[in-house]
Amino acid sequence: MKFKLTLLSMGFFVLGLLNGQINESGEPKSFSISLEKEVPVLTMQPVDVDSLIKEDKRASSDTPYRFGYGFDVSYNLNNSGVWETLPDGGRVWRLKIVAPGAFSINLIYDNFWLPPGATLFLYNPTKRMVLGAFTERNNKEYGKFSTSLVKGPITILEYYEPGNVKNDGIIQISRIIQGYRDMFRIVQNEVRRSKIIGHGNSGSCNNNARCDETWTNEIQAVSRLLIGNGTALCSGALVNNVNNNYTPYLLTANHCLDGTENTWIVWFNYESSGCSNPTTEPTPSSISGATLKANNNDSDFALLELSQKPPASYDVYLAGWSNINATATSSVAIHHPVGDIKKISYDNDQYVSSDYEPAPYLNNSHWKVIWNSGTTEGGSSGSPLFNPNKRIVGQLHGGLASCSLPNQPDFYGKFSMSWNYGGSSSSQLKNWLDPNNTGATTLNGLSISPIGVFATGPSSLGFLVTGTFSANQTGGYPNDSATYKWYKKEDGVSTWSFRGTGSSHDDKMINTNFTLKVVMTKGGETTEATKYVTYGSGGGFDPKILMLPESYALSQNYPNPFNPITTIKYELPEASSVTLVIYDLRGIEVTRWTNGNESAGYKRKTWDATDKHGNKVPAGMYLLKMTAESKESRQVFTETLKMVLLK
Repeated sequence: MKFKLTLLSMGFFVLGLLNGQINESGEPKSFSISLEKEVPVLTMQPVDVDSLIKEDKRASSDTPYRFGYGFDVSYNLNNSGVWETLPDGGRVWRLKIVAPGAFSINLIYDNFWLPPGATLFLYNPTKRMVLGAFTERNNKEYGKFSTSLVKGPITILEYYEPGNVKNDGIIQISRIIQGYRDMFRIVQNEVRRSKIIGHGNSGSCNNNARCDETWTNEIQAVSRLLIGNGTALCSGALVNNVNNNYTPYLLTANHCLDGTENTWIVWFNYESSGCSNPTTEPTPSSISGATLKANNNDSDFALLELSQKPPASYDVYLAGWSNINATATSSVAIHHPVGDIKKISYDNDQYVSSDYEPAPYLNNSHWKVIWNSGTTEGGSSGSPLFNPNKRIVGQLHGGLASCSLPNQPDFYGKFSMSWNYGGSSSSQLKNWLDPNNTGATTLNGLSISPIGVFATGPSSLGFLVTGTFSANQTGGYPNDSATYKWYKKEDGVSTWSFRGTGSSHDDKMINTNFTLKVVMTKGGETTEATKYVTYGSGGGFDPKILMLPESYALSQNYPNPFNPITTIKYELPEASSVTLVIYDLRGIEVTRWTNGNESAGYKRKTWDATDKHGNKVPAGMYLLKMTAESKESRQVFTETLKMVLLK
């Protein structure tokens, strides 16, 4: 385990589509209902920060990196909070948790079950940070759950239950973790909390992983782990198995285990889009819960299975591996030092077989590495070591390497020793990664790419001539069902009209040109491709996979009118500098979002009708202006829309 007295920053906003934030119509679910009853306040006792910091300093190098202190509690829908019945027969339960002096609050649940139609949200008082909606899709067979950090000393839980449910929901909070290290801010505060770490605050010698496009797949395998019963941090990687059946196995370090793996939170895609640090915190995708399959202290490995497969939209990778006990001429490590965005480290020399130093441990149980570029830090524990063939050969146990000590070694438990060391399936990798005992010694990785649509059709059509358009899916998991919906849009028509379903569609020209759009829904995800057909021109209808928008666009906010939450959606065909500004009718700026380096894609933001100081704004009409400038072509896009706030 890498143990350094530096702090962690997560800083993510609105946790992953996996948690059910988007309803079946593709719009965000409402999470705030106006109630008359005052929300009860549950006030926690403050933690002794100075004592905890001193305790951390005395911890051994095999202690997972800690950021928060947990209190064991027993609060549920019956003994805390307040219920209120709604006019439609549904009901809402809310509870406010206050932890004086805490930088964040996260929760562990020892009994959790939501009925169909029920939703749970967690948010801070300004609602600038919202987790959820959590729904029945988040129920686990083992009945436990966890939710990640909400920024600040106050967290509000809001649970909605429809009036027609057959069984009441169960939300039993067993642990409240107060963050005594600031996991969001990137500042220095030497007086109370030493160095505050996180996004952009790992050692200056580190390299952003996305700088190196030759390791793209392997980067997508690495994840950041919230462990320690919600209080600590490690790294890990998804690994493939010989059956290539997409089982979501996660490899990390044995010393990261804490007996509460059912409530771990695994983050993917917490990384920069390129070499430079992003100007805002990246938003990771997440999965809650895992089950331990095998572990062994001698090579310090642990293999877990996630509670569900990562959605294809997460764009993750199941890394390959080698169980051959042989050194190589170079190695690469990918990890989350001090909770920072994903980093990559290089050893351009041969790694060697070793004991785990400095104390006698077990001969030839580890690989010894000295970095030429980059390093590891607290929070990197459990992260994978790759050989030149891009296969995992070990996971990080610990070491002395740092930016200030570039010639000190790190030690990785050997994958080859973890493979068949010990006498049972619970102490070996091979029984899980080669369940049919094929004798495989190496295995390549396996991609889980986002869903796309591959559409084909004629290059041109004559007047009233029938043309056949066909489409099939790309990416995602095998055997997922898919439904294609075809829409047609004639020139000058601002709305799409529904044309039919099926994997292919016949249509006739009724004008000089028209646009055909295919929308595919698969595994709960939606993608679309738009094709242009021009009469008589022989114009280019080149088949392609459309993964990104074809042009800049700003959509009307939804809902509109709204009270008090609305969603803003926009599209970027390429990486751009984006500014969104809301003005009142006097032209006075109300609030602003700016991102100097936003990646291409379909984007969305929420506005909770507050100004830049967090104050509620009055009802009325507002103007939303979007400005986007391409990073490469320097094309500038500007659009302004009206929004109406009702109260």
